[in-house]
Amino acid sequence: MIDAFRIENLFLFTLITFLSSIIFNVVIRENRQLILDTNTKLSENIYKEVTNNILLKDNFSKSIYFGLFFRNFAIIPILNIIVILMGFYIPNNTEIAFLVGINPLFQFFIMPFIGKKLNQKNIKMVMILGYALSFIAIIGYIISVDFWSFLVFQVLVSLSYSMFWIATTVYIAQNSTPNNKGRFMGYATSSIFAGTTTGGLFFSLLLAIFNSNYYISMSFMIIFPIISMIVISLKFKHQLYEEN
Repeated sequence: MIDAFRIENLFLFTLITFLSSIIFNVVIRENRQLILDTNTKLSENIYKEVTNNILLKDNFSKSIYFGLFFRNFAIIPILNIIVILMGFYIPNNTEIAFLVGINPLFQFFIMPFIGKKLNQKNIKMVMILGYALSFIAIIGYIISVDFWSFLVFQVLVSLSYSMFWIATTVYIAQNSTPNNKGRFMGYATSSIFAGTTTGGLFFSLLLAIFNSNYYISMSFMIIFPIISMIVISLKFKHQLYEEN
C-alpha cells in the first residue's frame, strides 16, 4: 500500500511543509508592546502569590521530576534500538528513515497546539495522558510488524512527549519566580537525562540476561510509564491562581 503513495513523495511533502512553517514563523508580526504590557500585568498579579506559596510554603510539586525520570527510563532505551526493530519487518531504508524522522517533526507541529489548549485546570490530566501514551507506545512497538503500525506508534510516542513536557514546563513557569525558575528547569532536565542513563544501563542488563531478545527486554520496561502515571495521580498538586 505504501507504494501507492510513494514514501519519497511523503517525505518531500513533510520537508516542504516544515520549511514553509519556518518561513511563516520568521515573517509573522508580533505586537511586542502588548506582550510586554501583558507580562507586566501578570507579574503584578501573580508574583506575590507565587512567591508566598512557593518560596515560603514550599508547595512546588516535586513529583514532576519522578514522572520525567521513570518515563525516560523506559522509553529512551527502546527508541535507541527502534531502527533495529523496524529493520526486522521493513526492507525499505527510506521508509525506516521516514519513520524515525516523523517523531521530532510531529512534535514541531503539535507542541504549539497543546500549549495553546493547556490551562491551570488540565495540566495534571495532560501529564497523566502523556505518560499513558508512552505506556501504549511501548506495547505498540512490541506488536508492530509493518510500516503503518510503526507509524501509528511513532506518532503516539511523539504526542506523548509533547503532552507531558509542555505540561511540565508550563507548570514550572506558573509556579516559579525569576530566582528559582532556572533551578526548577535544571532539575527537570536532569531528571530526563538521569532516567535515560539509568534506563539504558537497565535495558542493557536485560538484553544480557535474555540473550539479546529485544521483545522480552522491552516487556519489562512497560511498568515504568505506569509508575509515572501513579506518581502524578497521587502526588501531583497544582496551586491554582486567579487568571485576569
